Amino acid sequence: MKYILLGITLILALISGNVVVQISPTQIVETNNTVSKKPLFVLRTNGVDYKLPEMALKEINPDWINEVQVIKELEGVENLTEEMKDGIVILTFKENVEAADRYLKSVIHQNEKVTIPVPEAIRIKE
Repeated sequence: MKYILLGITLILALISGNVVVQISPTQIVETNNTVSKKPLFVLRTNGVDYKLPEMALKEINPDWINEVQVIKELEGVENLTEEMKDGIVILTFKENVEAADRYLKSVIHQNEKVTIPVPEAIRIKE
C-alpha cells in the first residue's frame, strides 16, 4: 500500500509538472540577427510623389492599385534621405475608381511631396 501511494504521488507530481510547463507563457528571445527594414511608401499621381504614412497603407484597397514599383538598390544614390535607406515602394492607382480618387485627394491634401532620387544604374545617359 505504501508503494502504491508513493507511485500515485509520483505520477500526480509528474502530471501536474507537465501542466505547469504547458501553461507557462512562452518566453520570447530577442536576437540581434533580426533586421527590420521599413521602406518609404509613396503614392504617385500625375508624375508627383506623395509620402504615405504607415497607417495610411491599411486604408488602401488592393483593387485600387494599378502598379507597384520597388526600388531597393540605393547604395551610392545622391540626395537619399534617411527614410529612403531601406528602399522605396511606389504605388500607382487605377484611373476612374471613385473610392481611389477620393483617397488620392485626401493624400494630396494631407501629405508632403517627396522627390525620389534615381539610382545611377537606371539613369539614362546622354
